[in-house]
Amino acid sequence: MVLKTASNWTKLLGFLLQYIAHLGICINNRFGILKSQICMVGDRLDTDILFGQNGGCKTLLVLSGVTSLSMLQNPNNSIQPDFYTNKISDFLSLKAAAV
Repeated sequence: MVLKTASNWTKLLGFLLQYIAHLGICINNRFGILKSQICMVGDRLDTDILFGQNGGCKTLLVLSGVTSLSMLQNPNNSIQPDFYTNKISDFLSLKAAAV
């Protein structure tokens, strides 16, 4: 499927955002994991982070990909993750936390 127009992208995004709520219910039913226990990790504000937020999850933006710190801090940016880090390998220095 090739999406050639902004209108098609908008329709696809609308469909995906509606699907998110159903996906969260499926994860909860299958694995007993609450959406509040899930963290969506990604490098794009307008896709990954928005997807997680619309799904009721915590979000972590990784700045080593598409989105830069200046883009994140831009006053015109309305999408803010719960957390952000410079690179995914920063997780290696974290200690396990009790949930």
